[in-house]
Amino acid sequence: MIKATVDYMSSNPSCSITAVYFAIYKDDNLYGIFQHALNKIQTTTTTTYGVKGAADTKGVHDSSTTATHVQTTYTINNITTNIIKGDITEESSDIIVNSAARDMKLASTPIGKALLNKVGPSLQNECDAFIAQSHELKSGIVACTRTCGGLKCKMVFHVHVDRVESIPDTVCKCLVEAEAKGYSSISLPALGTGAGKCPPDIAAGKILEGINLFTSSRKSYSLNTIQIVIYLPEMYQVFLDTFNKSQSSWFFINAVKGIGAKIVGSIWSGEGSVKEPKHEQDHSEQHCDDTVQATVTFTIYGEADQAVEAAETMMYEVIQKTFQPRSIESAIINELSSSEVKELQKCGEVNKVNIKIYRDPINEIILNGEATNVAKVYSLVQASLANHEKQVLIKEQAERMLGTTEWQHENADGSFATYDVLQNYSIEKAYELDSNGEYVCDSGFKIDFAARTHYDANGKTWKVHRLDKRMHGCPPEWDPMPLDQTSREVRCHLFSLQPSSSEYKRVLDAFSKSMTQATFYGRGVYFARDAVYSAHSPPDATGNKYMYLAGVLTGEYTLGKSDTIVPPAKDPIKNPNVLFDSTVENVQDPTIFVTYHDAQVYPEYLITFKC
Repeated sequence: MIKATVDYMSSNPSCSITAVYFAIYKDDNLYGIFQHALNKIQTTTTTTYGVKGAADTKGVHDSSTTATHVQTTYTINNITTNIIKGDITEESSDIIVNSAARDMKLASTPIGKALLNKVGPSLQNECDAFIAQSHELKSGIVACTRTCGGLKCKMVFHVHVDRVESIPDTVCKCLVEAEAKGYSSISLPALGTGAGKCPPDIAAGKILEGINLFTSSRKSYSLNTIQIVIYLPEMYQVFLDTFNKSQSSWFFINAVKGIGAKIVGSIWSGEGSVKEPKHEQDHSEQHCDDTVQATVTFTIYGEADQAVEAAETMMYEVIQKTFQPRSIESAIINELSSSEVKELQKCGEVNKVNIKIYRDPINEIILNGEATNVAKVYSLVQASLANHEKQVLIKEQAERMLGTTEWQHENADGSFATYDVLQNYSIEKAYELDSNGEYVCDSGFKIDFAARTHYDANGKTWKVHRLDKRMHGCPPEWDPMPLDQTSREVRCHLFSLQPSSSEYKRVLDAFSKSMTQATFYGRGVYFARDAVYSAHSPPDATGNKYMYLAGVLTGEYTLGKSDTIVPPAKDPIKNPNVLFDSTVENVQDPTIFVTYHDAQVYPEYLITFKC
């Protein structure tokens, strides 16, 4: 019986049967025999036949390409869902979905181009009429057009997917629109995998999420068949793997009228093993890995249809209330280390919650499990992300602090070494709170600030130094730094130097006088590509030397001469008024540039140094 059933379903892939049950009446021995036979069987309803093919959203459509049509069928809440390897423009579904550009120009997308080749300009005319009224195809909008020959479908739905997060809502809206129009079948491409550059496994999960959104809110449908059409073989396999891995969250409720039968098992029309149905699901078996788990089948028996329907409704409500997935979106997810990811997965495993982590470009964590457990893990994950963000901020502050304040400890040979960046930060923070107090490290050592002494865990002492790298004695014309709400000095803020201020005039005068003495390559202002030239300038009375880091518009340049007052003309005979912009010492590889107009230069930094 079982072999005949499997053979029939394998050789008749288009049959309307979606599940087969074997009922044994009050015979435990026979029940055990059937159960043993079912456990040995692996069934897959995959059919293959030749068709004219074209690529999906990532391929190139070509009506002359011959593809192999392969189909795998699943049943999701009484709706047949087929994953097909083939050409979406050859499908006979009532509706074909086109992943379109905002302007709905069919020739600009692979599927659109294939549709245009089959239907002709009439389809583009309908798209243009929509754009004339709505200006553009926005994300979340379903534009419906009728076909005029060349396709087997009755309508084409056009959607624009600009974000991965919008895929579930887009899929659900397509299905709702199809059902509202009374259609029974629809074909979807691999939305998001083309211009959206969404990885196939994530796109498959998002499409499945959209199907679940649609089916979870309805009990009966005019729409009974959903087809996901993939062209690339490797992408087709990824979609199958993703759907199979998602089976742990599928619940199939079958209402059967009658009393006394004992259900042994069911052969589903989807790829996978024949599983023994269970009347209860042990949610403690859900883990945070990607292991494929058995689909749970609830079969309801009752004396009347009304009682069965009431029980079915109650079970749906319990499932919806009990299992409430939640998601967390944050750019920090992409920054998590492998150890942090393992900690999150361990947290999910301990609390019986499945955790899926998607990095860039998705940056999303999805939690699945019993509602109370999900709520708990959600809070723990949020706290973990907040702690990671805090640690990143502390590290950035510590690195900046090392540039201004450096704590050093004595080595055995009398030399001094700097504490690591985070320790340096913690030590300085403790010093700011109490410059005469102590800093105690978790690793066991402590520092006496007043005595400038480091005590290690064994009681041995070492000298410590605090090196303040900030400049002391600021010029009197400098304004004091502003204070924040806690009356602490703001270390960095935007400041505008007014042209009337003495500091502005001093810098301007010094800059105007700099490098004007040199005339070897022209009588202008000299700038060097390499900073080493400034090292030869004489120091001031304190031993400091100065250089400007400036932005220079060199433009088109030519070889300079000592008597050049303005750059020479590019073409002295034909156009003597069009001049070069600057002069250099070597046209092939210039290192010195001479400018002749103040507007060509903008000084960005005044650098003080000693050498």
